[in-house]
Amino acid sequence: RFGVPQEHVATGTGSVGVAQQLLQATSGPGDEVIYAWRSFEAYPIITQISGAKSVQVPLTSGEVHDLDAMAAAITDR
Repeated sequence: RFGVPQEHVATGTGSVGVAQQLLQATSGPGDEVIYAWRSFEAYPIITQISGAKSVQVPLTSGEVHDLDAMAAAITDR
């Protein structure tokens, strides 16, 4: 219906489960996971489960993602 190939679809029991599977498949010890904070409360937990390091970027004073700060937080990890 939407033209999305079957191999591009992931299913899960909810957003936390899918996000955790994604992190466990793509990150581990020594890696960094960047996310806006405070946002989705599960991010620090699922990052810790994957073994990666959390890099929390504060929201702007308007309570929105600071995309420039998030881009600046990117390292080779």
